Amino acid sequence: MNTDERIAIGVSSCLLGNRVRYDGGHKYDAHVIALAGHHFDLRAFCPEAGAGLGVPRPAIRLVAGPAGVRALGVADPGRDVTDRLAAFGDAQVAGLATLSGFILKSGSPSCGMAGVRVYDSRGAVTGHSAGVFAAGIRARCPQLPVVEAESLGAAPARENFIQRVVVYHRWRAALAKGLDAQALAGFHAAVRWLLMSRDPDASSRLGALVASVRGENLPAVAAQYIAGVMATLATIATRDGHARVLCRIAAALGPLARAELAPVIHRYREGEIPLLTPLNAVKRHLDRERAPDIELDWYLSPYP
Repeated sequence: MNTDERIAIGVSSCLLGNRVRYDGGHKYDAHVIALAGHHFDLRAFCPEAGAGLGVPRPAIRLVAGPAGVRALGVADPGRDVTDRLAAFGDAQVAGLATLSGFILKSGSPSCGMAGVRVYDSRGAVTGHSAGVFAAGIRARCPQLPVVEAESLGAAPARENFIQRVVVYHRWRAALAKGLDAQALAGFHAAVRWLLMSRDPDASSRLGALVASVRGENLPAVAAQYIAGVMATLATIATRDGHARVLCRIAAALGPLARAELAPVIHRYREGEIPLLTPLNAVKRHLDRERAPDIELDWYLSPYP
């Protein structure tokens, strides 16, 4: 990808230190801020402030009732702001279409991705749900990588989210250029090892799906394909999964590479060294042994 290209990620505004919460405060998150830089453009969204509820404002919560789960005032249950929050989301459709990921504030009745408390009319917790705005994002952009900020503190989850964002960004770029059967096959060739590190069967199924393109069915196949890709990549790859892929790549490079890489891959599988070590070892062999189908693979360069 173009090194000057910045990937747009939506972020709950309070996570960036903006004082937009109901009490006039913020929820500055250093892990979110760390993503800002040359490669990522963090775009702030606050549905409650954007819907005109004001800052500060009366607190709201999700309440289950005859009309379903609604966003109601805590002090004034007669104050229903559900439709205003939903309308804000509707107004953001064009902006959401330019994003390749979204980071949400957990627990928020508007932005919580999941696990937001749902109360009954007496104030007792009866279950959990997604916030109004977050649910709208998932409905409008079902393949968009979405994560709650709190999970980014763990390196595997953070790296997995970034990887999904980059793949989705590349998919959007492929669509913008005009997706045909050849471009779809090229996309799968590039992403297949990433898929295999999570689920070899899914990688094979998606490869067969790509091979089933017959011109007129391209739009339906492409939609089914990217849904499968993003669902598969949502799982964090294990050391065994990466080791399996590394062994396949080593075998494709030939006997010498396989013999030299085997102990490095074994040490990685056993947890003695980080993934970067065998990846760099593979790249050194690629400098000597030309293997275009591996050389161009995003598995070896998954991040900007």
